[in-house]
Amino acid sequence: MEIINTAVFFSILILLTIEDIREKKIMIIPPLLFCAYIFVVHIFSPTLEISEMLLGVVFGGIMMAVSFLSKGRIGMGDAVIYTCMIGPLFGGLKALAVLFTASLSSAVFSCIYILRVKRRQKAVGAGEDISGIPSIRGTELPFVPFTLIGATVEFVGGFFT
Repeated sequence: MEIINTAVFFSILILLTIEDIREKKIMIIPPLLFCAYIFVVHIFSPTLEISEMLLGVVFGGIMMAVSFLSKGRIGMGDAVIYTCMIGPLFGGLKALAVLFTASLSSAVFSCIYILRVKRRQKAVGAGEDISGIPSIRGTELPFVPFTLIGATVEFVGGFFT
């Protein structure tokens, strides 16, 4: 049963990753359906303690509060993914590890992106047309791809828990 749960989880997360990259927003229905699914499956085949699952949901709820308080700087869709998918499947501590890994990979990607843009701007020179070079100011990165990386790392290796 755990293989099926994992396959369903990663299928939905990959779908949401593609959507987040394309649209910079995600559908809310798939994470909600997964949350209902994982709690129903838990009744018949428990993989975690219910308290651990609920701790993961509470962790996601905290992310929702932060999203609300930050006026959307942290996307509500990301918080929904942690509340409805990551939290119930991984549990509280592992959900935190997924967020840490996702944030770390996002930071590494952002640094590489900034360095590449700066290098391209410097190579073009002051007097030439720089219209084809992206600006880093105001650039928003989709976070779901990094959540996918964090979930994969935690699922495969569990390095931080």
